[in-house]
Amino acid sequence: FYNALILCDLVNESSLLEVAQRYSVGRGTLQGLQNLASTFSGMVQIFCEKLGCTYLNIIIKSLRERLNFGVQIDLLPLMVIPFIKAQRARILFQAGYTTVRKISEAD
Repeated sequence: FYNALILCDLVNESSLLEVAQRYSVGRGTLQGLQNLASTFSGMVQIFCEKLGCTYLNIIIKSLRERLNFGVQIDLLPLMVIPFIKAQRARILFQAGYTTVRKISEAD
């Protein structure tokens, strides 16, 4: 349950430092937990794919990406840009740049 609360905070865009302080856990431990959860979600996604569970596969894929990047679902399209972190992606999103295409078309 404790780990689920930590992961929930991370995918809701709390910074590693904030979460580390809130739960008295090292940042390396948090990153390890985030990586482990993302990897496990990837395995579940492949399992769902093999079973033909299309809709569950889509949901798990989204969860895996959110765990991997530590962002809410609306930022996922921006996270494919190299070197973009959650905070910068949120700033771009709030400025109206919600997709990579909109960023590339900007003046």
